[in-house]
Amino acid sequence: MYVTVLCLLSAVLGIVHLSAAEDSTSTFKPLCDIHTNNPGRRGSDNVFPQKANNSWLQIPKAELEKWYKIGELECKAYLESAKAELSSGHADFFTDPNKIPMKTQCRGRNTLLDYAGVILWPFGPYRECPTYSQCWFGILSCGKPKNEEIKTSVIPKIKAEMRTFRVPGEIPDFTKWSVRAVSLLVRVIGAEIVVPDVRYVTLGNREDILVGQYVLTRAAADTKLEIRLFELYPSVLFDWSTAHIEQYGMHNHGSLFLGGSEGRCRPWTQCRTPNNCCGCDEKSFLVNTPAAITVTDGLSRCPANTRTQPLPLCPVRDSTQPGRWIASDLPTFTPHCAADTRRNTHFHKDPSALKNQAHPGDVVNHKTFRLADHHHNGSEWFEASGDPCLVNGKEPEDGGRSHWFYAPYTCKYHFYNAVELHKCLSDQKLTHIHVAGDSMSRELFAYLSVYLGVPQIDEAELKRRTNLHSEKHVMFNSGNVMLSEGYSWDFNLGVMQLAEKAPLPNIYITNYALAHRNWPLPKFADLFNETEYHYWTKLRPASVPKPEYMFFQNAKEMSGRRNIGWVSNMFRQDSAYLTRNYTSLGFAELDEFLFSTGRYDFTSPHADGWHFGGSARQMEVVALFNMVCNDWLKNVKKV
Repeated sequence: MYVTVLCLLSAVLGIVHLSAAEDSTSTFKPLCDIHTNNPGRRGSDNVFPQKANNSWLQIPKAELEKWYKIGELECKAYLESAKAELSSGHADFFTDPNKIPMKTQCRGRNTLLDYAGVILWPFGPYRECPTYSQCWFGILSCGKPKNEEIKTSVIPKIKAEMRTFRVPGEIPDFTKWSVRAVSLLVRVIGAEIVVPDVRYVTLGNREDILVGQYVLTRAAADTKLEIRLFELYPSVLFDWSTAHIEQYGMHNHGSLFLGGSEGRCRPWTQCRTPNNCCGCDEKSFLVNTPAAITVTDGLSRCPANTRTQPLPLCPVRDSTQPGRWIASDLPTFTPHCAADTRRNTHFHKDPSALKNQAHPGDVVNHKTFRLADHHHNGSEWFEASGDPCLVNGKEPEDGGRSHWFYAPYTCKYHFYNAVELHKCLSDQKLTHIHVAGDSMSRELFAYLSVYLGVPQIDEAELKRRTNLHSEKHVMFNSGNVMLSEGYSWDFNLGVMQLAEKAPLPNIYITNYALAHRNWPLPKFADLFNETEYHYWTKLRPASVPKPEYMFFQNAKEMSGRRNIGWVSNMFRQDSAYLTRNYTSLGFAELDEFLFSTGRYDFTSPHADGWHFGGSARQMEVVALFNMVCNDWLKNVKKV
């Protein structure tokens, strides 16, 4: 039926189908300077696509129009042929997840069509991509937008929020349906995990479309483009003032969740229905995705020195370097990591029994110690120095692989082994690392101990103790390094004051417990100014020296919904507010957005789109130590 309708529409509209081979030479421009001119995606203040300007858009408008017409034709044909499939079996748009019929209903494509009257459709030459080239794809919407129904459904919710948070002014005019209101999870996964930069373009008098551009530097036979529906923000379709958007977060009100991973009951620890149940992830994909991508060689079009000139070490106190994840266990790479090697964790039920046990850090105190004897002596990667195989998951992760490491395009991380880390800390007289916050900080605390070789209690026991608040302060010593954690879900002055007690921490990391304070921006800003900001500017004694290194963890890229009130754009706005204010206090950003974007866990029963372990969390530790040790490393070894 779909093919028949497509052929009929083609004949009526006079559109001739184009083969990918006919267009690939004109479509994909070489992009050879990515290791000097970074094209990667940075964290933004919101989840919405920016408007594409002419300097960003690398596709001729005529070519974009041509592919758009083909995609529009295909989308209309699919809608005509799949009416029955698209009209049933989905959860209602505003239904509480705890009330969705178990194992029978999801949100996704059908919910979007039911609510907005449209579906999204990929178009363009998205099934191929040469390496070191500007590859692209488009996303359009087709159907009959339910503009009046959207407006009517969301206005009461907006009015209620404006009353609650005392937002001044009136609700502005409703414009019309636009694909800009949809938040998507988009990635290309194969030998790399690359998150395309997606922006919107308006083609003449037509609806807005989305265009994604990305670059691959490595080829793999199983490369795929994944495009998932995640959230819909109907309030974007109102003509809000800049103040309403930036100061009051009016785009967030009345949002709908469309993704796959969603908590189905409370408390989640006792929920028998897993977050990833019912095939909901599959129903969040755009039709025709995941799409296999043929990756061909494009490096041969570049100058010979594109990958031969070594990358510099990444700068200290700066983890905001855009990049991609590289699968380091693929045997096609030389060097590569053994697929079955797992990191040996140092978690123990009772660490007191190991108090006097030797560990890698002890060796730096020996008279005969030579740092050169402990550097990684294997062959070097272009994208990294040291041993990136140190980063790996206990279990298979994205794409079924256990080894992924994050690699910026224009600099490289050094993967420090335990001996190097202890020597770096010893030479800089850094003896105490303190972590403050909620489960995000607790997980970082756990992996810090792994990389330093500091014995620690079992991870599950650590979680039990901190969640029950039986121990708000957990400390472990090993050699010359102390690790401590202050745990809280909200502002706790006693926990904050732990960093004032001897021995004072030299390295301090906090995350402000963002997951427990997901509030609209006005309330969030007031809360932060009255708590942490007030502590650092007014309450902390001036006589107590601040830590030499101070970091804060920003918000991740959400990929699921653990709680009904979670709205990813609200997290982004709140996190941007923290960035501005923490940096004014002398903190550096530990960029969790970069280390979570594109890393989607849809297989774990309790995947909530917020908690990441394995290589994602380990790379955060790697980045942290690069921000502390890279200047030291430049002085002791040429990298």
